[in-house]
Amino acid sequence: MNVVAIIADGITPNDISFADTLIKNQTIELYETSTSLEPSPDTSFSSLPITYHKSYPNPFNPTTTVEYSLSEASEVQFTIYNSLGREVHSLPSTYRSAGVHSVTFDGGTIPSCVYYYVLNVDSYKEVGSLVVAK
Repeated sequence: MNVVAIIADGITPNDISFADTLIKNQTIELYETSTSLEPSPDTSFSSLPITYHKSYPNPFNPTTTVEYSLSEASEVQFTIYNSLGREVHSLPSTYRSAGVHSVTFDGGTIPSCVYYYVLNVDSYKEVGSLVVAK
């Protein structure tokens, strides 16, 4: 059985047609599913282990500071990736107390580009972007 999904949603300029020589008796069956994505009633953003404040300055040259707060003492890992997903910088995992913290990153040795940082706190990840402008 060959399954073909064409998602056009009215954005294509012409009709879409296709041929499948494996369809028996010239019968085409169409299936459509939909999923409702609604937060569960017990989800609360205030219960997240980390709150990202900001990175400043951003764009930056050569240093920037990423500020965040922890709702409880946690192990924190800070990693920066380039736009290809390659790790370019990582700080050792550190135990931090509850409260406001910051990480300063020196991008003096890396080229101008958009980078992405990941703050790992327990099983939660906060992702943000940093722009090096030289």
